[in-house]
Amino acid sequence: MFRSLLMATALLCLVACNDQDETAQIEAKHISSYTANLRNVMINHYNLMSQVQNPAQSHEQQQKTLADIKRVKTQFEQYSEHTTLQTIVTLYDTALNQLFIRNLQLLELSAPLWVSDPNLRFNLTQDDYYFAHQSRLTDLINMVDEFDSLMLEHLESVRQDMMASNLTKQQRIRVWPDMQSIVGGYLSSIKPTIHSLKGSAKVQREHAEKLYNQAQQFYNQVGSQS
Repeated sequence: MFRSLLMATALLCLVACNDQDETAQIEAKHISSYTANLRNVMINHYNLMSQVQNPAQSHEQQQKTLADIKRVKTQFEQYSEHTTLQTIVTLYDTALNQLFIRNLQLLELSAPLWVSDPNLRFNLTQDDYYFAHQSRLTDLINMVDEFDSLMLEHLESVRQDMMASNLTKQQRIRVWPDMQSIVGGYLSSIKPTIHSLKGSAKVQREHAEKLYNQAQQFYNQVGSQS
C-alpha cells in the first residue's frame, strides 16, 4: 500500500515536471518569436527610412513603424499565462514607445522647417507670426537638447527597468543582448536626424530674425519720412 502511494506520488511529480518543462519550452519559443518579429519590424523600418526624402515622409514612416510595434505586442499579449514573456513585451514596448513618441513630437514641432509656406517671407515680417514662429523653433531646440540627454541615459534606464522586473538573473543575461541591440539600434538611427533638426532650426531662426529686423527698419524709415 505504502509502496503504491510512493509510486503514485512519483508519477504525479514526473507528470508535473514534464508539464512545467513543456510550458517553459513553449514560452521560450514565444519569446524567441516575439524578439524575431520585433527585430524584423525594425529592419524593415531602417530599409524604408533609407528611402525617405524629407521630414514629412519620416514622420509618416515613424507612425507606421510604431503601429507595427503595437501590432506585434498585441499578437503576443494573448499568451497572458506566460508571465516572463509578458514582462519582456512590456519592457520592449516601454523602451521603444518613449523614443518613437518623442521623435514624432520633435518632427511635429519642426513643421516650420519642412512645411512649404509661399507666404513665409511676408508672414515673418508680421509681429504675431514672427514671435510665434521663433518661439516654436526655440521650443524645438530645447526639446532636442532634452532628447539628447534622454538618449544618453535611455539604455541605462531600460537596463534598470529590466533589473527591477521579475526576470531571473539567467533570464536577464539571455534577454539583454537583444534588447540592447534593438533599442540601441533605433537610438543610433535617429541621432543624425535629431541633430540635423537642431541645426536647421537655428539657421531658420537666425534667417527669420534677419527678415524681421529688415522689415522693422523699413517700416521705421517709411514712418520717419511721412
